[in-house]
Amino acid sequence: MPNKPIPNPSRATKAEKEYALLRHLTFWRDGFTIEDGDLMRYDDPRSAYILHEINCG
Repeated sequence: MPNKPIPNPSRATKAEKEYALLRHLTFWRDGFTIEDGDLMRYDDPRSAYILHEINCG
């Protein structure tokens, strides 16, 4: 699954807001999940990048 940027909702245009999606993140002791996806471990560099992008909005 390719990575996609997550737009900042406060800066979104009207058209972008119409397509905004809500994602549920669950944080676990050893990683996190997005929706019902696989566990993304904190010690995996790919997961760290995704978490960084989420934190940046």
